[in-house]
Amino acid sequence: MSPMMMHNPMSFKQKNLDWNSVIIWLILAFLAAGSAVGNMQPSRLLAIAAFAYLLVQGKLVEPMSMPSKILVFTMFFWITWGIISLTWTSDLINGINELIIIVIGFIIILTLLNLANHTPDVLVIVRSGWISAFIITLPLALWELFTFQHIPDAGGLLPGKSDLVETGGPASTFLIYASATFGNRNNYCAFIVLCFPLLLWVFEQAKNRSMKIKYVILMVLAVFIVVVDGSRLGMFCLVLELLVWLFLQRRGSTLSFKKWSMVLLIALIFFLAFELQEHTLSRLEDLQEGLSGSSQVGRTNLFINGLRLIKSTGGLGVGAGGFMNSVRIGSNMRPTDRIYASHNLWIEILADYGVIVWSLFIIWLIATFSYVVKMRNIAKKTGQDDMESALRYTIILMVTFPFCFLMNSSIFRWTILWSMFGCLAVITEVAWKLQRMNQQHTVQ
Repeated sequence: MSPMMMHNPMSFKQKNLDWNSVIIWLILAFLAAGSAVGNMQPSRLLAIAAFAYLLVQGKLVEPMSMPSKILVFTMFFWITWGIISLTWTSDLINGINELIIIVIGFIIILTLLNLANHTPDVLVIVRSGWISAFIITLPLALWELFTFQHIPDAGGLLPGKSDLVETGGPASTFLIYASATFGNRNNYCAFIVLCFPLLLWVFEQAKNRSMKIKYVILMVLAVFIVVVDGSRLGMFCLVLELLVWLFLQRRGSTLSFKKWSMVLLIALIFFLAFELQEHTLSRLEDLQEGLSGSSQVGRTNLFINGLRLIKSTGGLGVGAGGFMNSVRIGSNMRPTDRIYASHNLWIEILADYGVIVWSLFIIWLIATFSYVVKMRNIAKKTGQDDMESALRYTIILMVTFPFCFLMNSSIFRWTILWSMFGCLAVITEVAWKLQRMNQQHTVQ
């Protein structure tokens, strides 16, 4: 009997749900609320309530895998340094608000980690939660595409009125696009990019034709929305995820006709979508201008301004929440056409919190990716097919992080990003526990 078939608190084989499973699923499914409800996001509220209960009951446990330990240390240091930086930030109110969001993000990570510690089939629950969130957003997204109408964001503004750089301001009312509940189509595309590897995962795991067809339809809709929304980085990330998926197919196995058919169908939808949205083609043609296009110039100048800010502070950073105001009032700043949000998660963390926090964040990502690759190789050798599959799709997801984080820095302020970080920590914890069980089984 293989170790995977032994009694295992993290087994994929158990089917009975408990409250821990339900809460994890709800936290992730509620991500569908996006930013439409502002700061009162249901995922946040539920995670805070669950964390408070775990804290009162004394059920909080320390993470065991090295990447999870690095993440917890990074978050503690990040929050501590952020509090200290409030003494010099140029935007104290925004800095306090941002630190509250980071603290809540840390609570979400800890909540998912601790709930997962008591949850059978936790990786299946995580996968199901993200896919459910995507499915919940689809009716609204399709309604937008067919009616050309959009719901207001949390500030009461339509996406086309509040996002002048990416949608073209008032002219965007004549464009076909979907932002669902995320207030910005780049945010929605970033969410889809994070969900897409999980759709590939369930497609491969599906045992019957009807379920495979269902997941192909979901993937086709995901690709269609990203292309129609004209997200260049989103399209690149989806193509990259498909290529990595094909590359990481198990050695010795051949790609079935069904898988190739799925890839070709998605490619067909990818190109047919250009016929519906001429704006997408024009955005791709803008790439021929190199860095001289209006959008590229704005993003490049914001990036350079961020580097100038970190240099001017000696690597300490301008302080929590200080990027926008520092660019607005700072000297020697490049023009950004009155756009002050960084549109780049990497440079915003670096410019706001300095070299040390940024380096710790990078170290955690590298440690997590290296650990996942290592554990996948072990899972392949020991015949743990379910674990190998989970880690393979984690690799597909993480490969796109460098580009996904360039799509829009505002995902830093919503629950999506912190929930994904929490899920990565959960996956490394599950892998660590399975490896330890295998070692004990070998010794016995």
